[in-house]
Amino acid sequence: MHRLALAQFSLTLSTRAVTTPAVLSSCRLFRTPHVTSAPHTPFSRTAVAPVHSGAFGSARVPRVQLPDDIIEQAFATSRIIAQLAVNGGKMSGNTAEGVSGATAAAGSGAPVIIDGKRTAETIHGELKSRIGALTAGGGRAPGLAVVLVGARTDSATYVRMKKKACSDVGIREFGRDLPAEATTEEIVAVVRELNANPEVDGILVQLPLPGHVDENSVLDAISHEKDVDGIHPLNVGFLASKGRNPLAVACTPKGCIELLKRYGIPIEGQNAVVLGRSTIVGVPVSQLLLRENATVTVCHSRTKDIASIVRGADIVVAAIGKANFVKGEWLKPGATVIDVGINSVPDASKKSG
Repeated sequence: MHRLALAQFSLTLSTRAVTTPAVLSSCRLFRTPHVTSAPHTPFSRTAVAPVHSGAFGSARVPRVQLPDDIIEQAFATSRIIAQLAVNGGKMSGNTAEGVSGATAAAGSGAPVIIDGKRTAETIHGELKSRIGALTAGGGRAPGLAVVLVGARTDSATYVRMKKKACSDVGIREFGRDLPAEATTEEIVAVVRELNANPEVDGILVQLPLPGHVDENSVLDAISHEKDVDGIHPLNVGFLASKGRNPLAVACTPKGCIELLKRYGIPIEGQNAVVLGRSTIVGVPVSQLLLRENATVTVCHSRTKDIASIVRGADIVVAAIGKANFVKGEWLKPGATVIDVGINSVPDASKKSG
């Protein structure tokens, strides 16, 4: 029985991830010489990540033996490219202007911008080539099923982008669109049908679901082997268990680690501060960081004197849901900052305001 590692990550890619050595003020970023990118094998099952700024026992079915790393990267990219197209506009991260407003510049003292968009495009090309080689050799292309309930404009947009990303890299898409009035039982029935389909390697239920739907029942119905988002209780538990590996990891944390590793930024032995404790970002990010042997502190709404805690961090992961929360003066020289926050803020330069 083939166990798929359907690792998923979004790299909320219009966020600004910044490496800030040397001196940092609240309005400017400076850095020591540019970090050299280190060789990296993409999508380790035991990846760890930092970010900052801005039913059980479902049926098992035989499946084609696809290489795990291709499957991981394939589904990850479907989300990466989708997020790239959706993010932007009048959105702000969790850091103040002195952090999120930084731009890359050449020469000593300039901040290094960790370019998520460029990284996503690189991975996109890598996957397209590898999946092409797989199918040319007689293999089957990975299959992803995206379940959309209702017609929310934002959800429909995300799903459309995911489908396009799948098509671009050669992933087969098994979409299922259901009316907003679909019951929990009807949605669960669709999920179980997809669980039993050997052509489907990953299942993603677009959230949020309509208010009358029992979301946990729907998500628990997804086979943990096809849980692309890494939110099935088994995958969540495996992530937190030493010596166990989840078959998938939440998308944003996975993307953050990929960025850090592709930019050669060390994690082991570093002091990492995670701002936020959500089940989608904060908690899995902290678990991933621990797996990479970082010393991790999680800050939340009840934490006292967050600024002093952040000042001791080598890596800061901001996923706190408040625009411009982190101030530049909170960050010590040499800190690596990744912002996964996306917040709507007024922007007079945009027609939409």
